Amino acid sequence: MGQDMDWRLKKTSVVSRTSFMFNNSLISDVKFVVFSQKTDSRVFIPAHKFVLGISSPVFFAMFYGNLAVVENTVALPDCDSEGLLEFLRYIYCDTVELSLPSAIQALYLAKKYLVPSLAKICVSYIKENVTPAHVLDVIPYAMKLDEKELLEKCFQVIDLNANVVLKSRSFLEVSLDLLENLLDRDTLCISEVEIFQAVQRWLLHNHKIPSMSRPISRKGRQLPNASNTVTESSGTPVKRVYNGMCTCRCQERCDCVTAILHSSRAVESSTIEKMDTKESVGSGHRGNFASGSIDNVSHFQSVTPNENMSRIQRVTHDNQNQNQAFPSFVPRTSPHVAHLYDRLIRKIRFPLMLEEEFKKHVVPSKLLPQQDVIDILVNFGTVKRNLDRFSSKPRNNPLRRCSRYSTVSHWFLYSGERAESFIMSVNTPIRLHGIRLYGYENCQYKVELKVYPRSDPYNKQIAQGYYMSEVQGTDNYHGYDVKLDTAIRIENDVDYNIEATIKGPPSAYGKEGHSSVDCGKVKFNFRGEENSVFQNFSVGQFAEIIFFEL
Repeated sequence: MGQDMDWRLKKTSVVSRTSFMFNNSLISDVKFVVFSQKTDSRVFIPAHKFVLGISSPVFFAMFYGNLAVVENTVALPDCDSEGLLEFLRYIYCDTVELSLPSAIQALYLAKKYLVPSLAKICVSYIKENVTPAHVLDVIPYAMKLDEKELLEKCFQVIDLNANVVLKSRSFLEVSLDLLENLLDRDTLCISEVEIFQAVQRWLLHNHKIPSMSRPISRKGRQLPNASNTVTESSGTPVKRVYNGMCTCRCQERCDCVTAILHSSRAVESSTIEKMDTKESVGSGHRGNFASGSIDNVSHFQSVTPNENMSRIQRVTHDNQNQNQAFPSFVPRTSPHVAHLYDRLIRKIRFPLMLEEEFKKHVVPSKLLPQQDVIDILVNFGTVKRNLDRFSSKPRNNPLRRCSRYSTVSHWFLYSGERAESFIMSVNTPIRLHGIRLYGYENCQYKVELKVYPRSDPYNKQIAQGYYMSEVQGTDNYHGYDVKLDTAIRIENDVDYNIEATIKGPPSAYGKEGHSSVDCGKVKFNFRGEENSVFQNFSVGQFAEIIFFEL
């Protein structure tokens, strides 16, 4: 008895005594039954009806209302122990220890049991911590819980990191409605051909035969374990909870798109990979996925409309004959499948693509009817056709570019070993998405880009790969964008090192560099690095800073 009384004597405030009762079976009169990810089993979490009742009107009605239940066990199949513990921690201790998964769970419970103060804390935490890797897992909860500000934040993350989000594994699992919403957005920071490739991957993933894919129909199907929860792969820390029913990512009891497409023929992913790898990316080499048939299509400036039609029909006919090993992506005979294509493919803005992109990626996919292919190919030339069925409205890219040099000159030779670098600072925080480097026509470069604060050289953000030069600079020069996998926040008045190790053929370079450049409200300050290839800052290889104003 002395030991039992000891904690009461030491806890001198109501808050401290209540906190002591958190997750404590002492005088507990109710238990929650939830699933634990750590133990992979059901667990019992003790609680106290009085504390719950004075914190939530829903709990008060459950335990003390006219229709109060007499059971002392409350099963919660729609959450897990991590989220419930943080929910209870806030009720007992007036504090939380959130992670992104637990914040989502606690937000759901706060909305369910009417604890608005906790809901506000969770929303704020999720908005500050949502990343491109998790954003597609957060959106369904934001939609279901009608959190408009959180939803807007999620879409902003997608807009600015579309190149990462649309290539993620989570993207393949999004609902049809959410995919349509993404395709309708005018602010995606990604090229139209990359959007097409993402839709292509989504369609392939959702048309696998039942033995190789997810269950055909999720409507009304109970989950296999008692907790009725589904967890993401180990690489995705956010769990999906479906109220005891296995449904699609939209979090509603809807008919998943796979329910109407399960009879479609399977397309081996290796076929798609072979199609994609037929394009050589060598220096100065143009794609030839169909024995040169598409490359023989000109821009149609020097031929008559009838000759245009004849040549395009030959191109598409030859392409079909030479790609017989590549089956139609999915059969379009089913009205459901045809309707699906109308909902998705019609939302891709093919007129915004470059002609070579369309010929390389769209034509061999056979996702478009032949007449649409012909009309779009004709439209790339001087003979225009009515393409109202495909939007040509540009996606208003919110990314901005800061150009550092006044003129462009030739040539610069690369050692492939020594890095070029410079130091950059800004007067107001920005989000850095990448750097544009000088190149030369049809040339390929191997690049390793590093960005880090000078005060913390071990905190490096790295982007590396092979990049093909193209004409896209503000001064119409040949160059290429090196994008970071995840945009990083650049703080104001902090020096950052930006360095690149480049290997490839000779390229252009910038001259008459500015030490300070104003881009809107952002003022960039540049200076040369002592060990840089160009110690004289007036010349260099870093053509443009790709950023977003915060």
